[in-house]
Amino acid sequence: AAALAVSVLLAAAGLTVYLIAPAVPSLRWLVTPLFLGAIVTPGMLAVEFTRRWLFKIDRADLVAAFALIYFCVLTGSAIVATRFSSDASAGAFTWAAASLSVTVLALCVLRPVRVLRAAMGRIIHDHRSEAGWLASANLPYSVYSSATIVILIGMLIGPAAAGIFTAARTLTNPAMSIVSAIDSTDKPRATRALAESGMPGLQRAVTRTRALIALTTGAYLGAVALWADQLAMLVYHEHYTNVTVEVRLLALAFFLAGLNQPSETRLIVLKAGRAMLIVRSITALFAIVSLAVASSWGVAGMAIAVAGIQMLNLLLLWLAERRVVFQGISQ
Repeated sequence: AAALAVSVLLAAAGLTVYLIAPAVPSLRWLVTPLFLGAIVTPGMLAVEFTRRWLFKIDRADLVAAFALIYFCVLTGSAIVATRFSSDASAGAFTWAAASLSVTVLALCVLRPVRVLRAAMGRIIHDHRSEAGWLASANLPYSVYSSATIVILIGMLIGPAAAGIFTAARTLTNPAMSIVSAIDSTDKPRATRALAESGMPGLQRAVTRTRALIALTTGAYLGAVALWADQLAMLVYHEHYTNVTVEVRLLALAFFLAGLNQPSETRLIVLKAGRAMLIVRSITALFAIVSLAVASSWGVAGMAIAVAGIQMLNLLLLWLAERRVVFQGISQ
């Protein structure tokens, strides 16, 4: 229901921009992304929820199988779609086809049931305060997430710059998929470690996760940074051959972003949602200011700003962790 609501809001935003575009021509380019976003959102959110659901019931085997099916449908659809369309709509319909296919297959295994309102009410009542802080923390995070930054770049510099930045980001973005995969099981594992071994157990769990992320994303991003020229030529041919500097800067930024994840896990497990909100709010404010300042230096300046944003976020999370852990020990 929430996915459909988001889709409707995106479509409404697209229609609004379309209607005001004659008066503000600089916004005209936003129409297509908003409408395509409305198309892909329901399916992509649905397949994400089914993936998390399968993890929760210990069916990682099905997660892997559906991921392979998603890859095959995505690749096949892309081959077909690009024969009929050479613009972004091909990618949007490819995503939608793959997402809906996997969701339908997953629902052959998963059986949604009626929500038990009394039980759900008790859960919400018991956790409403912490849930409120964490939900609120998603708002500032959306300002400096890698996807939203593309929109800010488009607004500050223009759609061409957004395209160049996206081309560079796409080469480094699989690192965040690795982090997302680790995150799917990391928080339950960290929670169990805290319950069984206390703060030392949580510390070991967080340290292991950070080492795993550093090793896996570092290896991938290091390779991407080393062979940025060759990768850009292989993927984009002659269209984006001048993104080497941006790719290397974003490799650093995504590496730092991956290191942030275990720190956020610790704050969530220790129910420090308020601290998370404060950290993300400061980072979001810094992101807006730094991107505005960096816009004078083009896409490379934006990539430097993104790396700086993640570096600040890592520092703030470290400070928040120390304070929360100290308070926990004191109590």
